Amino acid sequence: MSRRDFVIGTNRRRLERAGVRLRPRLVDAEGRTVRFADHRLLEEVGVVVWATGYRSDYGWLHIPGVVREGHVIHRRGVAEVPGLYFLGLTWQHTRGSALLGFVNDDATFLADRIQADHQGAVSGTAPTTKEPSS
Repeated sequence: MSRRDFVIGTNRRRLERAGVRLRPRLVDAEGRTVRFADHRLLEEVGVVVWATGYRSDYGWLHIPGVVREGHVIHRRGVAEVPGLYFLGLTWQHTRGSALLGFVNDDATFLADRIQADHQGAVSGTAPTTKEPSS
């Protein structure tokens, strides 16, 4: 993410105070090590949330088991690859999933799911899927 990128609903300082570390575009990954566009590496990465934006052709994404016929394989933004999540997909869960005014429901679901997956990994128990209330 560059300094010129637009952040909606908050500002960079507030995000940084909350512990969010903004990084440039992810360009490569191997195991639990990722490389960003500025060539910096980050090791022991456990979770990647791919905020997809508006481009809906994923044929360029070469991760085994993640793309089929140009579309991401997921269930409510949760990929079969451990630690990989998507946000902002068209019809990820509802019609509003790709719209800024409604993506918060999917973001809340993913945050809860990531927390459950992480706690399950730490305790050695299987995660449970928590459906949001209507």
